[in-house]
Amino acid sequence: VVQTERGKNLAGYLYGDDDTYLFATELPMSLLREEDGFYVSADILAQLENGETVYTPAPSSGTIALFREGETAILVAANRSEPDLAGLIGR
Repeated sequence: VVQTERGKNLAGYLYGDDDTYLFATELPMSLLREEDGFYVSADILAQLENGETVYTPAPSSGTIALFREGETAILVAANRSEPDLAGLIGR
């Protein structure tokens, strides 16, 4: 699907089976670098620029991952633990 967030059209993907739900969206790195509607802290941006994957617990349950592929930032949220999500996304 294409979703509109903060005035920007972003690609969104929803995957699932009987017990796993995974949502992914992508946005241009330029939006994060320029803080154009989206913001990450300087240390998170530096980690992305260095090719690292940043994991954090999801607010309710599960895990959120943020990583970079070329000039695209990819955000993935799933109702899985960090090791499970890392295996699912291959990072």
